[in-house]
Amino acid sequence: MIYAEERYNNIMRLLTDKGRISSAELSSALNISRETIRRDLNRLAQEGRLVKTRGGAILPDASLTSLDFPYTAREKANRTEKSDLCAYAARFIQERDTIFLDNSSTVTHLIRFIPKQYPLNFLVYSISLLLTLSNMHNPNWNVFSLGGMLSYTTMSSTRTLALSALDNFMPTKAFLSCHSITRDFYATDSYMEDVELKRRALDISAETFLLADASKLNHPGVIKVASSVEFDHIITNEKAAPFFVNDLRENGCNVHLAPHITK
Repeated sequence: MIYAEERYNNIMRLLTDKGRISSAELSSALNISRETIRRDLNRLAQEGRLVKTRGGAILPDASLTSLDFPYTAREKANRTEKSDLCAYAARFIQERDTIFLDNSSTVTHLIRFIPKQYPLNFLVYSISLLLTLSNMHNPNWNVFSLGGMLSYTTMSSTRTLALSALDNFMPTKAFLSCHSITRDFYATDSYMEDVELKRRALDISAETFLLADASKLNHPGVIKVASSVEFDHIITNEKAAPFFVNDLRENGCNVHLAPHITK
């Protein structure tokens, strides 16, 4: 008997190879009834691992008509999974850390889980995150804006000024997310300006964390940030396909599975 999780993994393997697949193709390739395939696709769509189409499914990234997927839209996607990752990642933060935070909609959730009494320094280029930290007005937290040129699409400030500002600091920890982790284990992003800052943060930070929920694993990318093995920690959630988690670990990555937060 083929168990549900094994079916899900087989479906995702086939879908990743093709980018788009029909229910008929899945039924034939896996020798599973159309009704079972329909239920499995519904489940995987609910988890954000694929997007259902008429008669089949596509990868989430393939459903986007443009790389300029605005921050406001990204912020609404997979909120529960992002919170789970950040609740787990916050465990690694210690008093007096100097922390680089990227402008991803995932990392934004991190500050909710950091002990407010910790004296900390934050290096930030996300406009949304700057506003959130400003409204918190925590006297124990020093917030440094990296400045730079404003992007209305990504709601961040980047380019030469931000890179120059970052070089003045010595981050103890950097928390980043990504557009995807590809089959050949590269963390990717969609915006060159963001990639430049993330690469620099990787170079100068003492300890680095990549936060990527299951929907971002084993998908095609656009611009390489770095090989996944260059990150000290990769944090994903328990919905991640076991075969890909195992492949990452065999490639030398330190992968953590963040549990779901129960309310």
